[in-house]
Amino acid sequence: MATTTFGKTTDGSGSSNSSTDKLAVSSATPTSNGTAETLTARISITGAGSTDVRGVIYADDGGEPGELLAVTGDETVNNNSEEAITFTFTGSNRIDIVSGVSYWIGLHWEDPGAESLTISRAATSDLRREVTDTFSDGSPDPFGTPSSLSGPMDVFVTFTIGPNITRDDKTPTGISAGVNIQPEKQFIFIVETDDGSEVDVTEKYDFASITRQINGSMEALVTTNKNIDTFGDVDTQLNSALIIRVGGPKLDAEGIDYFSGFIGQRTLDVQDGIERVTIRCFGHVSKLFQSLWRTSTTIVHDFTSGDTVTNIAKQIINNYRSMNGQARINFTSDSVEETTTTIKDKFEAVTYGVGLNRAIKLVQDTDRRWFWRVLADNVFTLKKATDGTDHVFIVQRDITSISLQEDLANAANEAFIYFNNATVRRYTDASNITKFGNRSKLRRETNVTDSTTADEVGNAVLQDLTPPILKLRIVVNDNFPNGIETINPGDTCQILNVPETISNLLNDSMLITKTVYKKDNVELELSIKHPVLESKLEKLRQDFGVSRTEAIPTTFTDA
Repeated sequence: MATTTFGKTTDGSGSSNSSTDKLAVSSATPTSNGTAETLTARISITGAGSTDVRGVIYADDGGEPGELLAVTGDETVNNNSEEAITFTFTGSNRIDIVSGVSYWIGLHWEDPGAESLTISRAATSDLRREVTDTFSDGSPDPFGTPSSLSGPMDVFVTFTIGPNITRDDKTPTGISAGVNIQPEKQFIFIVETDDGSEVDVTEKYDFASITRQINGSMEALVTTNKNIDTFGDVDTQLNSALIIRVGGPKLDAEGIDYFSGFIGQRTLDVQDGIERVTIRCFGHVSKLFQSLWRTSTTIVHDFTSGDTVTNIAKQIINNYRSMNGQARINFTSDSVEETTTTIKDKFEAVTYGVGLNRAIKLVQDTDRRWFWRVLADNVFTLKKATDGTDHVFIVQRDITSISLQEDLANAANEAFIYFNNATVRRYTDASNITKFGNRSKLRRETNVTDSTTADEVGNAVLQDLTPPILKLRIVVNDNFPNGIETINPGDTCQILNVPETISNLLNDSMLITKTVYKKDNVELELSIKHPVLESKLEKLRQDFGVSRTEAIPTTFTDA
């Protein structure tokens, strides 16, 4: 029968030595059902000694190792150089492996005396659990109170792929054997009526997806198979406020509000006599992009004398609130961080959202990790992404797919910059042209008046668009220990056990720029190549490739 593995199959860059009776494990999650056959670990013994070692599998208990599920037979290890040593499960220790359930797998070893047992591992903090425990009296059940150390260990389980698990023995604590591994998530839909009261319309709605991103809007798709005539006006009325609340085993008892917005579009489809309504909802933040940034009479905002992006962002939100009676976006005393960077620019006839993006692009000239976002709480946040890591995702445990896109269609290795209403300069990447041929971009930059700035723009085009352009997307499954609902755009992440073909493109703190949340997974778009181009060009243009309008009147009057 066919077999597969779960755990860390690649050779880690670190190692740990031990001369004491110990037990060590790392977390791993299979993606198929089956039966445990063997456990393999990369280990060795120093000097001329030897020691006895066994493999172990523990259940996950709230993100920590808990109940002992299985042990292998003992093996004597005496190899002085690192080798992949395989341990065999027999009898009742050939436990059922359940797809999507997290396990803790590792080794229990005896004190090797004057020598040390060496275990190969990765070097990420808190991905290994270890306790001191006497080997001769068997492996402990439960695991005990561990220390958190660097990992994960180079350990993996090989199992025979089998059908869906149906029997109850050796199923991890708190998990029912069978197809439904975890309690069902709940999606609650609340519509707000004109008088401010809330109506629960959960029975009429089916959840599809929620898309969120930094420096942009938020969108939700919901469907129903009910006839459109069964809906009252409030249920699908355009512009009705909608909250989507998510409840589940990894969330607070009350659940969390994951989306807050309004009904922006409804579509009725009839197929084979069955009516289906698709409702497209937009976050309240989207309204920032739907009206011009203005005061009572002004649509031009002049900061050429200089101000911080922090102050400009606060002014944009304050102006939005004062000019829009339905405004729900606001900031708090600590949601807008101080950028300290002073910028000089003029914002002419742009929306509030475009103004925010122009401002954030300007501060990104100094530091690319600044961004703004609005989540379901409708709090405007301006911040710098942490240099650390908010989430650690492990291939085979958390990640079900990785997609790396290489794009030539939008790439450029030859840039023509038209500036000062008179001059065109050409910038090239000769070696890239030899490899991919000429791929040209023409930029009309009417606000550039000197060759020095033109050089900056031209070189920025090449740096950002040199073929191939790279985009990385990953899908994180619902068994992510902290819950996929905790992953937000603007968070940072690290990926472990990455295929070698793309490992050189990643770093230990990648910015999550976009999330697409579904019932059982979330797709993440990651920033793996800092764009230079837009931080230069947005400083010079009004909006997404449109040249600034000259001599636009500063004020306006109502018709």
